[in-house]
Amino acid sequence: MTTVSPWRAKTKVGFSKKGGISFHRPSAERFRLDITFHGSLFGDDYAELSRVEQVQSINWLIAIGVVRGDEELTGYKDCKTSGYYFIFHVNYRRTRWRIIACPHDAVVQDIGGEHYCCDPQADGHFEIDAFEGQTLSVELVENELWIAEGGERKAQGVWAKNTKLPQGDYFPAVLTSNCPTIFSAKVL
Repeated sequence: MTTVSPWRAKTKVGFSKKGGISFHRPSAERFRLDITFHGSLFGDDYAELSRVEQVQSINWLIAIGVVRGDEELTGYKDCKTSGYYFIFHVNYRRTRWRIIACPHDAVVQDIGGEHYCCDPQADGHFEIDAFEGQTLSVELVENELWIAEGGERKAQGVWAKNTKLPQGDYFPAVLTSNCPTIFSAKVL
């Protein structure tokens, strides 16, 4: 395990209010970025909140992935231009994470080989359970990008019909949306 420190991060404040941060990695060939949210409610705990309290909720959308070493994160359109990411979006009841790959001309392939759509406007996305205290992970291994939960691989990204990313110098990265997001990150 290594200590995580921010690296080359810049937040763009404005209409999109998105942020991005990349991290040092223990190895260029293999690393895992673990994200654990803080201050979130899920399932029935969330459903019991008033509509006003639900609107003020946090941690409903995050992109976790890899940024190319020659890119500077600006927080604006980074998911389509700077690297490869999985976007985790919690459903209305906060019981499931819907996960798509970005850039969106990809599919998510589960362990059994089934492919899931990554068009944000379509249905049929890859999903995993969502719950309090959960750790979501993205792992780069042999130039393949995997989704893991609780330390167990669940699926991988397939970009341009290839599970391997283009050769490059990649760093673990997180992109946040225009919603309040509080999390801790650990790079292994």
